[in-house]
Amino acid sequence: MAQSLVVNIDSPVAGEEVGQAVPVSGPLSVVGTGFPVVMRVTGVEVQFGVNGPVVQATVSGPANQAMFPRTFSCSGPVPPGAQGGQDIAITVTAHGLMREPI
Repeated sequence: MAQSLVVNIDSPVAGEEVGQAVPVSGPLSVVGTGFPVVMRVTGVEVQFGVNGPVVQATVSGPANQAMFPRTFSCSGPVPPGAQGGQDIAITVTAHGLMREPI
């Protein structure tokens, strides 16, 4: 089985009330064994609401970028038209560099 880059959202939790700026964070990890091998995370984007604004997240972790776990964090706006008490979809997309055997 190939390795996969996995994203989890730790904050905010489902149903949590947020202000006009929504802080989002969580871990990035690798699951599986074999090739291709995840070498490093090249970027993480967070989308606030369906078709809402996209914000580049900061990725942090060990100095060696090939080491996991890593974490991501950012803050973004409540999407236009969102009403108080309404759920907002948050989508996190991680991009990574993978290596195949030579």
